Amino acid sequence: MELAAESLDVTVHSARWNAEAPLRAVLLHMIHGYARHNGHAGLIREATDGTTGV
Repeated sequence: MELAAESLDVTVHSARWNAEAPLRAVLLHMIHGYARHNGHAGLIREATDGTTGV
């Protein structure tokens, strides 16, 4: 089953923030967290094998 919102401006209740939040803010928060964790994984990999970049 697929669900789709009308737009990213639709608000939902966020239990974590204890407030109403637009889906746009929730999506950006998720992207930010994903990018931060990927950066940590890159630092760990660089520390173990000594290579940088790709």
